[in-house]
Amino acid sequence: MYYLYIDESGDGGDYLDKNNKVIEGSSKFFTLAGIIVNDNEKDRLDNIIRLTIDKYFNQIQLPKKFKLHYHPLRNKRYPYDQLSNEQRKQLADNVFNIIKESKCVLLSVTINLEHHCDRYKDKAADPRAYSMLIILERFQDFLEERNEEGIAIYEKFNHQLRRKVDYTITWLRDALHHRHYKKLDNIKGPVKNGDPQKESILQLSDFFAYAAWIRSTTSGKSEDRWQSIKDKYFRLYEGWYKAGNVEI
Repeated sequence: MYYLYIDESGDGGDYLDKNNKVIEGSSKFFTLAGIIVNDNEKDRLDNIIRLTIDKYFNQIQLPKKFKLHYHPLRNKRYPYDQLSNEQRKQLADNVFNIIKESKCVLLSVTINLEHHCDRYKDKAADPRAYSMLIILERFQDFLEERNEEGIAIYEKFNHQLRRKVDYTITWLRDALHHRHYKKLDNIKGPVKNGDPQKESILQLSDFFAYAAWIRSTTSGKSEDRWQSIKDKYFRLYEGWYKAGNVEI
């Protein structure tokens, strides 16, 4: 069995309002990113992540629902503010090295929300749902190549979000059937709601999603983290219908 652990970065809502003005606080790009591992690698990474947390926070009182999370680390929020600047950098380095040195495979979908909203106007598909459909199709390709089955897990995939995503995906499948509709037969069941404390690889997906997102947001000026792990991608740069790194 293979597992796809999905997280996001950026704003999944609209970028422009009804008057075609940028919505204050919204981000221009939205990224959905996933890390694929098999059973053996899943167990190994779970252990490494626990050891990493113990290494840096063994003397710090952690919140009950603590997880490794890149945004508060970069912004020196508790408990990361209890670490020195050097320790915070080392922790980020360690997390990306875990990804780089693992037997994982990466997928990501990044949507330019400005172009998406401008091109399709009031018919623009929900970015989160659109990204989900694409990343699941790529996961299906990965599984087909290996004649294996897989499970997709998405952090905070609550009932409300699931309904919205399911509705939009159904609409997209009907609209795009003649172009690239793909059956997801090798993915078992619906996308599961994931708790990063129990599904610790979601914590790695958080760091990866940010790396892919900031690369697009800065037009490649901040892509060192992404460059360090890009070789882990499924079908890097193989085109719109095949590549594991999709940029729309």
